[in-house]
Amino acid sequence: ASQRAAAGQLQARQLSCCVGTSPLQRGRRGQSQRTVAGSSLAVDPLPQPATMGPEVETALIVGLVGVNAVLGVSFGMAMRRQGAPFVPTAAAKIRAVFGAEKGLLARVLGPSRGDLHLVDLGSGEGAMVRAAVREGGFGRATGYELNPALLVVAQLRSMGRGVERHVWKSLWLADLSEANVVFVYGVPPIMERLGRKLLRELPDGSLVVSNNYALVGLGPPLLADDVDTPLLAPDGSGPVYVYRLSSGRGGLGAEPPGK
Repeated sequence: ASQRAAAGQLQARQLSCCVGTSPLQRGRRGQSQRTVAGSSLAVDPLPQPATMGPEVETALIVGLVGVNAVLGVSFGMAMRRQGAPFVPTAAAKIRAVFGAEKGLLARVLGPSRGDLHLVDLGSGEGAMVRAAVREGGFGRATGYELNPALLVVAQLRSMGRGVERHVWKSLWLADLSEANVVFVYGVPPIMERLGRKLLRELPDGSLVVSNNYALVGLGPPLLADDVDTPLLAPDGSGPVYVYRLSSGRGGLGAEPPGK
C-alpha cells in the first residue's frame, strides 16, 4: 500500500510539471520523454510562430511612408496641373537617349559632351541625371524635383559625385540659363506651359528631349524615335523627341551646343 501511495504521488508531481509548462516551452524541448505511471509519453514539438525582425519592420514602415509620400505629392501636383505624376523613365528610353553610337544625343552632339550641362525637369529618383554623367558623358547634370522622398533617394544614389546635383525645387522655378540639354517627361495638360518656359529661358542652340509627348511651340522636332518598352512597364512604348532651339525660338537654325 505504501508503494502504491508513493507511485501515485510521483505521478501527480509529474503531471503537475507537464501542465505547468507552457506549450511553447514544451515544443522547444523537442520530443522529450516523460515517465508517467510506468509508461512513456512523447510530446511533439509545436511550430514556432513567425516573427518579424526590427530591420524588416523598419524597412516596411519606411517603404509605406515613402509610397504615400511619392503618390501624395506626385498625383497632387498633377491634379493641380503643376507637374506630372512620378513615372520612372524606362531603361530602353534611357539607352535610346544616351546610347554611345545610335543614341539620340550622340547623333546630334557627337562624342564630345564633357563640357555640357544636362537639366532634368521633374527628375524623380535621379535616373536621368545619373545616366547623363555615367553613360552620356556629360560634364555635369542637375535634376529639379519637388517630392522630398524621391529627392532623398536621388541624393543617396549620387552620394560622392559632385557633378550629379539634385535640387529640391519646382520645375517651374528651375534655372535654365546654363543648360545645354533639357530632359522633360511631362503630361499633356502642362506641355504648352512648359514649352513657353523653355522658349523663354533656354540659351540659343540648346536641345530639349521630351519623352512621349510633343512640346508645343518649339517647331518640328530635329529627331523622333519610337522606343519599345516591356509590356507592363510604367513608361509605355512611345516616341522620344529631340528639339533644337534657334535664335528664332523654335525649329532648326542654331548649331547644337558643343559643335
